[in-house]
Amino acid sequence: MTTPAQGRFSSAFSCARQIAGVMDTVVNSEVPRVFVVGTARSGKTTLLRELATVLADHQIAIREFQPSLEISELSTAEVLVVDDLHLLDGHQLEQIAERCLDPSAALIVATRPWPRPDPLTTIWRLLERDVHRVVLGVVSRADALACLKAKGRSIADDCLTQILKLTGGISWLVTRALILHDSRDCVGDPDHRALQQLLADEIAHQLTTTDDRLCRLLELVCVGAPIEMLCGVPTDSSTLDALIARGHAEGLLLRNGEVVPVVRSAVLGATPTHRLAELKAGVNGPGDQHKPSESPQVLVQQAIDAWAAGDPDLAAVLVEQAQAGDDSFDSDLVTDLMAAIWAERGMPMISSESYLARPPTRAESKIRATIAHIAVGLPDRTQTDRPEQQTPTTLGIALRLFDEGLRDSIERQPPSSTMVTLVQASELYTAAKTTEPIAELPAVVAAAVAVGAGDLVTATSVIDAALHGDQGGSRARARLLGWRADLAIRSEQPQEAREALAEAEGLVSPNSTRTRFLLETARITLARRFEDRQSLEVAWENARTIQRTGDSSLYSLLCLSS
Repeated sequence: MTTPAQGRFSSAFSCARQIAGVMDTVVNSEVPRVFVVGTARSGKTTLLRELATVLADHQIAIREFQPSLEISELSTAEVLVVDDLHLLDGHQLEQIAERCLDPSAALIVATRPWPRPDPLTTIWRLLERDVHRVVLGVVSRADALACLKAKGRSIADDCLTQILKLTGGISWLVTRALILHDSRDCVGDPDHRALQQLLADEIAHQLTTTDDRLCRLLELVCVGAPIEMLCGVPTDSSTLDALIARGHAEGLLLRNGEVVPVVRSAVLGATPTHRLAELKAGVNGPGDQHKPSESPQVLVQQAIDAWAAGDPDLAAVLVEQAQAGDDSFDSDLVTDLMAAIWAERGMPMISSESYLARPPTRAESKIRATIAHIAVGLPDRTQTDRPEQQTPTTLGIALRLFDEGLRDSIERQPPSSTMVTLVQASELYTAAKTTEPIAELPAVVAAAVAVGAGDLVTATSVIDAALHGDQGGSRARARLLGWRADLAIRSEQPQEAREALAEAEGLVSPNSTRTRFLLETARITLARRFEDRQSLEVAWENARTIQRTGDSSLYSLLCLSS
């Protein structure tokens, strides 16, 4: 276990393995040439210092770059060491580029992966050809364990696993986490909430000096808002790519633009409440706020393409958007597609009903309609059977099934089909991609009914599917995670419960009394069943900070009994 008295790290944590790999190459090379690329605080400067020290020990002349240095007058045998290449001006970069062209000129440089002005890109390409390249920025478990061992320190495996998960392996975050980690804080705090807060404070401090547009992007990513909300900033792909590259270079985003849990918590914690409300309103606003502007014909063609690519849910969303516009699309084609989608979803009766709302006009579509009707034993079905029939939508059928299953579930003797109906309702509600207001999520209701029936497997499966499909949008994720934690506790899986609670902590709104109560209840239960008395006392103390003024719904009572 780590304690402050057992040694300290340098800020370069991810470069220990790279240092060992490059030392022999540099010392034994006739012309030392090394190119180091790494994100902010990943250990570039430390690596350059280590290399310079080794070269000096071997009586190899080195020269550290200074703005006043005339590189053209420098001997090719002297090793020119240049740090922070990305901060140099055009003239300085041109001088270094000229030295790169001479294969006999010794050179060791370090830079961030962004920005890359044209002169730096030229240097990058020249050095990629024939020099030893070192890439820094990500810490693996092996890196962490090797460095801990070298420093005479150790850490519990669970603690290291959680640190790597919280930080996404981003070098400077892992380094700071291991410096700040104290095993004494782990008592009563298995989720490392105290450590997360310390890291969040450092991240928040870094955000104060970060470009406004990047901060804006981080806020949007953390709340799941659409990128087009980047007000005043062009949102073409090149601009977004540049912002993501900058965020990655500064150690705030992964290379693909994803945000790691501890950064998400820090950003949400540092964003004023009114600002979060504005951002979340953009996510959970009216359903047509961010609909694509394509014509119905284009949307229908996109739906056909999605169907052909094996994504019926996306196809359904696109068709329903097309139907919300004018009727300029091919009615038979749309009806055939929706009928096929409902059939693919395993709901042949709804597939048949699709043709009642829009009777086919072409011979081919009439044959397809007959196929759908015969599938449910109604070969002679016509529109007059149900003249009031409207075109079935994914959301409409989801709510119809939800209503049916919910009513069945409160019967004294619920039908055997109740659970299947509620599971189908939840799946379709997820497929509808709706963020419209609803008192309780279908997945939560289905899980509650399953728990009441003693079926934890089905309950867990429903919640996991809802999380995977982003049921209800970003607003609903914290509540689903709270239920996931409760189910994990019931299934004797405390680590999975901790992981769900850790993710939920960065998502839940301060004003969501119901969900915060759910999360704190899960934490208390977790401490009571799997931890010690001190942990339970800490959980109770944390729960007391929530002002509990509301009433419990039927869907919340089960969580109180776990």
